[in-house]
Amino acid sequence: MLRRAGKDGWVRKAQHDRAVEIIDSVAPAPIVRRDWALRLIAHPGRVDRELACAILLPLARSHPRDLERAVERLRDDTDPAVRRAVRRLERALAPAAEGTGG
Repeated sequence: MLRRAGKDGWVRKAQHDRAVEIIDSVAPAPIVRRDWALRLIAHPGRVDRELACAILLPLARSHPRDLERAVERLRDDTDPAVRRAVRRLERALAPAAEGTGG
């Protein structure tokens, strides 16, 4: 699925939003969404790490621990765009933590 989103498996910044739309339209199971995102986080490309955050975002309520792990792995990234994506994940996690009493 992700390989079809970009040239040679790489998702370019210009195709980032389209890749997220494709993934959302397929509506993969949460574990599949999480696994795709974790593979992208391990990828060296900045855009891939941003895409991973976008893929994880819908899982904030149902899988907060997975998002917390991703935030920990990406928090110190040197790229400002990745840090902005991480802040979006953190904001999504805040209501989930309030709902669990944590």
